[in-house]
Amino acid sequence: MLVEDNVSIREATEKILRECGYVVLDAGSGEEAIAIARRHTGKIDVLLADIDMPGMNGVETANQIRPEQPELRVLYVSGDESHAHVLPDNGVPVVFFRKPFTGAALLGKLRELLESEPRRTAKKSEK
Repeated sequence: MLVEDNVSIREATEKILRECGYVVLDAGSGEEAIAIARRHTGKIDVLLADIDMPGMNGVETANQIRPEQPELRVLYVSGDESHAHVLPDNGVPVVFFRKPFTGAALLGKLRELLESEPRRTAKKSEK
């Protein structure tokens, strides 16, 4: 799933992903992404989300989608490097990627994320 409020970036990114064989659900806002995710009957492997969006940001969007998609991997993008240090860590792979990016760099980061294994986290009762 691709969530990006900038139409030209969203369209260019979607084109790159589709040309490489990815099925893309796209949304222009976090709220729209949540509605699409709730209607979608299959698994969503990756959420590629802009962190800086009006209204609901990318992190909030992921937090709303993840309960229904617990294995959702997240690739956050932003032009602001400072966001890389505030990403949630819940055992599911999450990656930060800086804008602007090339198509090749995006595809490489996406493959890396899809191939990564979720980290096992100890349950509170297993201390």
